[in-house]
Amino acid sequence: MMSSKLFRVTPTYCIIAHRYMQAVHPTKFEISPMHKEKVNRNSIVRQAEKVVGYPTSFLNLRWILNDEAANLAMHLKKLIGTKHPLPKITKNFLFSNDLPSLGLVILLVSKMGGLNPEAEEMDCDRTAGILHGQRVLAEVAEMIRTSFLVHRSLLKVEAGSDEADDLSQGNKIALLTGDYLLSKCFNDLALIRNSDVTDIISTATRDCSESDYVGPFDEKNRAIPAEPNPVFRDAAEYFDENYLDPGPYKVNEILGSPRNEWVLRTVLSSANLLGKSCQAAMILGNHGADLQNAAYQFGKHVALSWQARIDYDDFFANSGGINLVSAPVMLHLEKHPEFYTEIKNGCYNPDGCDYSNIRPIILNGTAVLETQNMCRDYARRASKNLDSFPDGDAKDALKKIINAL
Repeated sequence: MMSSKLFRVTPTYCIIAHRYMQAVHPTKFEISPMHKEKVNRNSIVRQAEKVVGYPTSFLNLRWILNDEAANLAMHLKKLIGTKHPLPKITKNFLFSNDLPSLGLVILLVSKMGGLNPEAEEMDCDRTAGILHGQRVLAEVAEMIRTSFLVHRSLLKVEAGSDEADDLSQGNKIALLTGDYLLSKCFNDLALIRNSDVTDIISTATRDCSESDYVGPFDEKNRAIPAEPNPVFRDAAEYFDENYLDPGPYKVNEILGSPRNEWVLRTVLSSANLLGKSCQAAMILGNHGADLQNAAYQFGKHVALSWQARIDYDDFFANSGGINLVSAPVMLHLEKHPEFYTEIKNGCYNPDGCDYSNIRPIILNGTAVLETQNMCRDYARRASKNLDSFPDGDAKDALKKIINAL
């Protein structure tokens, strides 16, 4: 049986098929606006990858052919058909390519900063305009992100249930896979031999870990919002446009303000990883503090815009459950604190949360539109951060990525 990877349907093939079907049945076949938008984002990502000339994910041949990776893939196959989320996470990671990877953004920022004239020839890829250490850094950031995605697939298993054995096995594989990726990334990070970079990436890893313990949780260990605090009703933006504090943050001063809580969760789980990785890339390139700060702000704002877009898409794409700490829910909660009673009652209901009741309430408000506006606002901030860098093909590629969000 041939590998499914060989028969991935490319956006170009979809468009050709669409034109053929449209010619045969002009009134019966239309590509949805969402699909057209996804095809456009795919095209932008592929064009950006040509700028850096390198596989931007750590899942390249030299990693896939590793013996440990082959063993993990063998165990992962055993989970197919079970209710453990790890196979779905793996599938989404391998085949969902309509949004740029962290590695791609880091490499583009590295190229945008330029090579230092004093850099040694053996440390540089002159053709791509990137240091070999910056490539390793991009792979390290990808591995850290993936390891935490895998670790977050761990489920609470009820002893004696029909699926307890399968879910326990899935938890073991998820735990060991995530641990293996983290151990490998820190080994690669040490090979860069830069203590400042190691320190920055270590704090980003700390933030990713802390994000899993922010706020309350329901009976199934899923994150739910903190109860809105009237004191924070009109609280100012905690992470404003020029906020540079690397953390740790005073969580108790943020929980209770739904908008700031969403930003905090995103900053800890992904935005600081991308922002600090971009900052570390500038350190490796021997760039000054101004470019380092601009790179951090750019990465942070791109990740926030990225997450707002994901939350918006997931709210409509997922007809079942809702992420209760997603942007639409948190922004609705900001305007309507009494909505927290609905969330709390649903989450602690023995039959599970009644999403069919929560979704219409949010749709009847302004939170969905505000999520779109928030996505655009953070994209605008990221675009403004690019003004600190010289013009070039890498900068143009990043602008296209921002506009596609």
